[in-house]
Amino acid sequence: FKDLGLVYYEYKKYLKQNCSGDGNQDFHGNRDFYHLIKIFTRNIIKQNENNSLNEDTAKESAINSIERNFGGMNFDNKKSSVQKFKELLPKYYAKINISKDDDVVKRAQENLNDKNSRYLLVITKGSVNFFLISSILIEKKACNFYIGSKFKNDLNKEEYATKIMNKIQTDMENGNLIILKDLETIYPLMYDLFNQNFTVLSEKNYARISVGNSTNTFSLVHDNFKCIVNVDINQITEEEAPFLNRFEKQIISFEDILTKKQIDLSKEI
Repeated sequence: FKDLGLVYYEYKKYLKQNCSGDGNQDFHGNRDFYHLIKIFTRNIIKQNENNSLNEDTAKESAINSIERNFGGMNFDNKKSSVQKFKELLPKYYAKINISKDDDVVKRAQENLNDKNSRYLLVITKGSVNFFLISSILIEKKACNFYIGSKFKNDLNKEEYATKIMNKIQTDMENGNLIILKDLETIYPLMYDLFNQNFTVLSEKNYARISVGNSTNTFSLVHDNFKCIVNVDINQITEEEAPFLNRFEKQIISFEDILTKKQIDLSKEI
C-alpha cells in the first residue's frame, strides 16, 4: 500500500509538470487512488482465501487494479496514462513485469461484472460510439441508451430533465444497464448516484436524485444496476475533474476490438 501510494505521488507529480497547460493535471485524483487500493485489496483477499497469494500474484493484482483505475487518457508522447503509471513501478518493484499491454475491453468487462465497482466512463471517437461500447457488453442484458437533446428548449426546460430522470429511475429500480451520452444538464442531478453515496434501508440501497429545482427523492438502486457514461474524445477536456474522478475510465477504439490481421488488412485497403 505504501509503495502504491508513492507511485501515485510520482504519477501526480508527472501530471502537474506535463499537463497543467491542457487542464489535465487533475484528470486522475484521490478517488482513483482510493479505488486502486480498494480493488487491489479485494484481489489479494480473494487470492489468500484460494491459497494462491504470493509475490507474483500480488503484483498481477496491483497491475490489474492500475489498469482498472488509471485509464482514459493519452499523452502527447502517445503513451497512455496506464502505461505511464506502470512505468513508475520498477522504482519500487525492480522485478515487476510491465511489458504486457492493458486489455481495455477486458478491464471494462470486469467493471460491468463487478457489483462493487464504480460506474464506467467510456471515451470513444467519432460516430460509432454505440458500436464500440457494444463490444464490451458480453451479456445480452437489457440496456437503455439515452442521448441528450440538442434543442435549446429542451436544455433549458425543467420538464425535459424530469422526463429523463423518471426513465433513469425506472432503470435503477429494475437493475438495468444504462448508457448516457451528451446529458451534461442531467449529470449534476445524479451526483449522489455517481458517488454511490447510498442510504441503506432494509438492506437495500437508495440514492438521492434531484428532480426539479427544489425536490430531492430517494430512489431504489438495484444491486444489478450499472451505468456507462459515454464521452467523445474531443470533448473530454470540457468535463470537470470532480466529475471524471467518480468513474473508472477507459478509451476504446477500433484497435481494441480488432485482431492484428484485421488491422493490417484495413491499412492495406
